[in-house]
Amino acid sequence: MSNLRESYARLAEGRSIYFSQQGDGEPFLFVHMSTGSADNAQGMFGILRDRFHCIALDRAGYRYSGTLDRLTTMEEQVAAIAAVHDACTAEPAWVFGHSGGGTWSVAYALAHPDRVRGLILYEPALYGVFPPEGRPPGVSTMIETVAPVFRAGPLHKALSQFSRALNPELSPQAADERATENLSSDRRAGCESFATEMSVVVTWSPMPGQWAQLTQPALVMAGDCTGEALPEIAAKVAERLPNGELAILEGQHHGAPMAAPDVLAQRTVAFIDRVVAAESKDG
Repeated sequence: MSNLRESYARLAEGRSIYFSQQGDGEPFLFVHMSTGSADNAQGMFGILRDRFHCIALDRAGYRYSGTLDRLTTMEEQVAAIAAVHDACTAEPAWVFGHSGGGTWSVAYALAHPDRVRGLILYEPALYGVFPPEGRPPGVSTMIETVAPVFRAGPLHKALSQFSRALNPELSPQAADERATENLSSDRRAGCESFATEMSVVVTWSPMPGQWAQLTQPALVMAGDCTGEALPEIAAKVAERLPNGELAILEGQHHGAPMAAPDVLAQRTVAFIDRVVAAESKDG
């Protein structure tokens, strides 16, 4: 049985942050992608809950945690993760961050190092990891062209630009169609929430001296079917993390945590087992 429990944590200013938890064992905290929700974790949790205390949240501005009528901040998203973590357990957690959730997971590990047992990142959206003079073309497009459109609106134009940045082979017409097709009410709400954080997600990165503070064991993964920018970012992040390693997953794309949860769960467990075994040997 999943033993699913749902509740809310509260931020200092009174905002409620939804979370769910299931299973028992070491804490495993899932931080969802931009446009996503806590439900993105359910495929992986169906595999991991027999071993881990699985925790997922709707980040500030998303779904049951309520929408925002302003841009979010790094501090707000980190506070939401911390509030949920504290509400569930006093133990450090393995933190899994997907896409934009990977950005906030790194920020959380930097702000609360003693609360993070290790980092598992799938295609983190840390576009800011590249210095301005060394940005690959896809990264430059996202920061210099797409992020300002998300700040200014409208949403349709921003989503079209976003689609072309991730898929440069798309024509403007195809990108426009992709920006509007199959936009359910939930999907549109997720995209509107994304607009409140996108400019922060793609421009924030630890300062050069801060990377050295992120000493937790870290696995950074990317799919080989995603395009160029996100795997390039993943490689750079793995290089910057003192105890980071990179894994490129054959046949996977950006939605792998939901589309191939068994693959991600197996890679995650293998990594954690190796870390625990090495620590036991050294200790």
